[in-house]
Amino acid sequence: MVRPDEWIAHYNQSDFEGNWSGVALRSSDGTASDLVVRPLPYFDTPLLARCAYFREVLRAFSCPITAVRLLRLHPGSTIKEHCDPTLGFEDGEIRIHIPIQTSPDVHFFLDGHRVILNQGETWYLDLSRRHRIENRGHADRVHLVIDGLVNDWVRSLFDATSRNAPGPAPKFVTPFDQFRELVFEDRELQQKLLAIPDRRDFVQMAVALGREHGFPLDADHVESALRRGRESWNRRWENA
Repeated sequence: MVRPDEWIAHYNQSDFEGNWSGVALRSSDGTASDLVVRPLPYFDTPLLARCAYFREVLRAFSCPITAVRLLRLHPGSTIKEHCDPTLGFEDGEIRIHIPIQTSPDVHFFLDGHRVILNQGETWYLDLSRRHRIENRGHADRVHLVIDGLVNDWVRSLFDATSRNAPGPAPKFVTPFDQFRELVFEDRELQQKLLAIPDRRDFVQMAVALGREHGFPLDADHVESALRRGRESWNRRWENA
């Protein structure tokens, strides 16, 4: 399917240790070697033309599809903890992971909690949250990664999934979640933060106050949480 010489080292060299590579099935310049995610437009690559089954998989997604890549994490390699602040349902874009080859020795952590992605499953993950991957096994971890734009089909799918879930969705309690609850209960902290009109200064102050109260925050934590929970923040501030 993919020749050994076709795999390209991932361009984010600072984000991983070991060997992380990929090939593009859809890219902004139509070549299989272009792994960079850019604004529209996107084009099928010659590699996708060779992969009839992947074309069938993509037809199952009734939304605009942008980048499509196979990403391979070699044994003993790690993708360092990071977040993709604008990559989430609330921001109008989804990233789907379909494990093609994996093992129980691949450890994926989202907000410090391990999430097990089994071979052949289809996953949407809120990657605006902090995440990291460790391949502790002896085989490559290969995922089909599909980026798409949120439309009515995606919204209806998310709504149906939420309605049909057998119970409440698991809640990952992050240091920022804990700090936010402290702020909602502490009038002095509220006043300090509400007095800052500039978003960047607000983020810096939230990080400083969080660390002062024992929560190991950084700017990515705050930016990511603000994007995910702006409605919740607004409701709580109105009632503060």
